[in-house]
Amino acid sequence: MKTKNIVLVGIMAVLICSSAIAEETPITQGEWAVYLARGLGLEKAMPAGSSADRYISVLGNKGYQRIEGEDYYKISPELSIAESGKTGQSGKNKWVKAGDKPGRVSYRFEIPVGRKYTIRTRNRGMIQFWTIDDQGSVMVSPEDDFSWNEVGEFDLKPGPHIITVALPTGGGIDMIELLTGGFPSIAPAGGFNSLDPLTYGEKAATIVKALNREDELPIAPGFSLVLEAELYERAEGGFQVSQDENQGAASRKKWLRAEGDVSVFYNYEVPEQGLYTIQAHGFGVRKEEWIFDRGEEQVVSIPDSPARFGWQPVTKIILEPGPHTIETRVKEGNGIDAIMIVRRRAEGVNYLQLLSDLGLQEGALPAKKHMAGSRRYQPYKSIEAEQYLKIIGEVEKSASDQHGSPSNLSWISPVNGSAVCRYEIELKEDGMYALYMSSFGPNYFTWTIDPEGDSFRTQMNSFPPDEEEFSWGEVVTLELSRGKHIFEVSLPASNGLDSFELRKRAWSQADLEKLSRKPVSREEALRNLEEVEERGEAPPEEDKPEEEPEPPDEPEPPDEYTTLSPFIPGS
Repeated sequence: MKTKNIVLVGIMAVLICSSAIAEETPITQGEWAVYLARGLGLEKAMPAGSSADRYISVLGNKGYQRIEGEDYYKISPELSIAESGKTGQSGKNKWVKAGDKPGRVSYRFEIPVGRKYTIRTRNRGMIQFWTIDDQGSVMVSPEDDFSWNEVGEFDLKPGPHIITVALPTGGGIDMIELLTGGFPSIAPAGGFNSLDPLTYGEKAATIVKALNREDELPIAPGFSLVLEAELYERAEGGFQVSQDENQGAASRKKWLRAEGDVSVFYNYEVPEQGLYTIQAHGFGVRKEEWIFDRGEEQVVSIPDSPARFGWQPVTKIILEPGPHTIETRVKEGNGIDAIMIVRRRAEGVNYLQLLSDLGLQEGALPAKKHMAGSRRYQPYKSIEAEQYLKIIGEVEKSASDQHGSPSNLSWISPVNGSAVCRYEIELKEDGMYALYMSSFGPNYFTWTIDPEGDSFRTQMNSFPPDEEEFSWGEVVTLELSRGKHIFEVSLPASNGLDSFELRKRAWSQADLEKLSRKPVSREEALRNLEEVEERGEAPPEEDKPEEEPEPPDEPEPPDEYTTLSPFIPGS
């Protein structure tokens, strides 16, 4: 969270400084990209005179990057490009080769935000020396044939970077990979178009992505998938399927324990194109790798919980309809119980709503300070779990507070397995409603809305955020018409349900869609966001990053400003 806060404060600082000179004129996407880069601290690292298109290019880089060995920046004459099927995974069958003499090769890459990166390479030969910027050299000792080797972990600042490799006689480089968390490209859907006017929806999307908050977008109906860790398609390495409860309760009472480094493979399908978020229920202290669609997307992460099961975000990824694959490389001592995949509502209206929740005023939307623990949307209907209309199976009503204080001093749990409770709710207004539940337990609930025979409006699987304490979590956000609606929930064994709520969005879908398509004036784009500062988003003094040296003097600004100019009037 501290990293997100630093980025948010950085963006605000630029907007606040610039708002005094803002004019009531439309702003282009190219101009906004320059402002955004300035707020992220990227501008200081870029060459003087960089165009908006250059900034757009850097902002478009995702967390994961792959560099083919032959795509070098500089190469010494002693080295050459070789072609051979032995490289295999590169897909291009080309690699940089040192023949009878050693040589040096350099690669360039750019990142939009400062992050910790793991750099690894598929290389061959004897001892190689790798240098990243001015961070000193790292010795890498590959095998005679091509194999993957980790170069190391590096804290990289935003902007351009250079990797230089000293290759010995007979050495080679096939591929380089840069791995970090699941960070998206900081660009609107379809990318930036420099000369096009910036809309409110596009502006909101870029800020949310810069803050890495897309996993807070509302959950879309129609798809939710649970992959139980022990029900893998294929596994390689040392592991066992465990029922040990010392790490906490596991879904279906089974989980996968890594007794050595293990690669576990899963297959799944999604019904439509969209933004999907992936979470894992696990524990451990060692870094894990997640590889999606056989290498198209990769992330590294360390479980949030070192010794007991806990939920952690893995990535946010755009998926096309059809089959997909996940490979997770779990290190010895770590454990994984389940993987949860949901689709997010990721239209301009949803990004606007989220910015309002974060306290940023967007057009006609007032800044709603979304404090820690507060609830998104306005509570519309609150239903106690024990107030069901019908039940299949049997539940026990409890007043125990061992899992936290229930809302009405009571809660329910199934007896002798699972139970299904049915509730009837009458809505007096059409609108967009978010379904939230207060629950605990290791297993997922299944919610069915408006079942009728074999059909239903939507059906969603949803895990409680915590296995032992009552906590609120979103199930789904969907449009509902006025009138009566049926909500059925399947309560699994070992879980408890306290209550659930329908929360209605304060603004109509039509109003939000109209605003999301509206061009943003310069004044609106640079609005003074003092509400965010008042919330205390700035990190403590000791957590502030080191002061960077002043950038070199820039050339005099041009007489006229264009949408592609790196100079912003009044900067």
